[in-house]
Amino acid sequence: MRSLRLSALFLLAALPSTSLVACAAPEGDGSEATENAVTAVRDTSDVVGLPTYFTVPKHALTQMTAGERAHPYPTRWSPSAQSGELGLRIIGVPDGAGAKPTAGKNLGRAGVLRTGDVVLSFRPNLAETIPYAHMQMGITHAGIIKMDGTTAKSVDQPLDSAHNSAAPFSSKHYNETDALHIIRPRFMGEPGRAEKLTVWINKAEAMIGNFGAKPPFNDDYLTPTTASGAYKNNPAKLATAIGKGLLANQLSSFKLFCSEMAYHLLSLSNCTPEQIRSAGEVAECVEAPFAMQTMVGANAPGGLGEGPLLGIQAAARGGADPMALVGLTFGAPNPGSAALSAGHRNANALLTQGGAVEGMKNVYGLRLQSPRATFDQLIAGVSAQNEEQGSKLAQLNTSVPANYGPTSYIIESMKDPATRTTDYVATVVWASSANFTKIKNLQGDVPNTAASR
Repeated sequence: MRSLRLSALFLLAALPSTSLVACAAPEGDGSEATENAVTAVRDTSDVVGLPTYFTVPKHALTQMTAGERAHPYPTRWSPSAQSGELGLRIIGVPDGAGAKPTAGKNLGRAGVLRTGDVVLSFRPNLAETIPYAHMQMGITHAGIIKMDGTTAKSVDQPLDSAHNSAAPFSSKHYNETDALHIIRPRFMGEPGRAEKLTVWINKAEAMIGNFGAKPPFNDDYLTPTTASGAYKNNPAKLATAIGKGLLANQLSSFKLFCSEMAYHLLSLSNCTPEQIRSAGEVAECVEAPFAMQTMVGANAPGGLGEGPLLGIQAAARGGADPMALVGLTFGAPNPGSAALSAGHRNANALLTQGGAVEGMKNVYGLRLQSPRATFDQLIAGVSAQNEEQGSKLAQLNTSVPANYGPTSYIIESMKDPATRTTDYVATVVWASSANFTKIKNLQGDVPNTAASR
């Protein structure tokens, strides 16, 4: 059972000792550097030419309007190093005193940041290190945006001063984070959604620092609160209970991690306080932003461990060698990088020894051959190559509850454009002088992006 638990921890990036769980404890880059660093650490604001596993397909991007371009920062397309079909839509902000709160104002005024957007803390310097970091696409934390007039600010679980601040993106966590992905739930475009969501976010924000009322932090990423007996894997039931708790200014009985709080606030965005107050255990108005994700998709790629696979499929359609990209994702070219904490390296070693890394690598290969293979078919294929790996994967989706970790928001945006429920807006980068120049010098059209006014 120990190897199963480690496999699940790998796919959730959920070991509390690593910087990949910055929900709980943000870390500076290289804070646990060791003497065995192999190569120089990529600058945390260096987003140019990232590997495919840290990028998204062009089809994931929203249609950015000229109005949204009406901000003072360059907007560029930074293709991945391996395929022009993948990349990031970069908004480069020169870093310096006041740069982060000013960006919250400028990007909020332009509509690049809106109420209901989810911002994902992204660490580019974890590229080209170890599979443990690659699989989670370098994403470490999720916050939710609310508009304060024309200024965008985030509200984050834990509801503490380390993650929340009066000025946009000025808390300890955001001071140590140089890049943010913006993910937009599609239903936030519906009339009245932003206004309703603002009511619920405001009630959560009012609990910041109130230890008698705010929800404790859930540091067991394997067990979202929906998995507890009271909620029976019913996220609508939990969202309703959280709504009632917000109305009573009392959430101390709910343990929630960062992306878990964002998920349930979004689920309440279709509800008025009166609808929640008068509801039974499950309010009919509750609507989740997307279905909770298992480790491996049941009938198609899209599980919590398959984000890079969705990018690889898009790159393959553009002519790239998919198996080379699988090898890149599961490679470990710099396992001694100073960007990795001791927790990263220890977890990666344990997971490799336990077969989780090789098992998921086999899943990627089988999905590329048969994209619509069922989970049972994948297990049979893995078992044919290695019976022990097949057994571990077979237990994964049944023993570990469906989840909504930070990476799930961007994974959802990478799925079929006709059916997905979130879109990727852009990656905001507070860039060092050298990296800001690199961003400005990027050439070429930006996919799905209108010219600025």
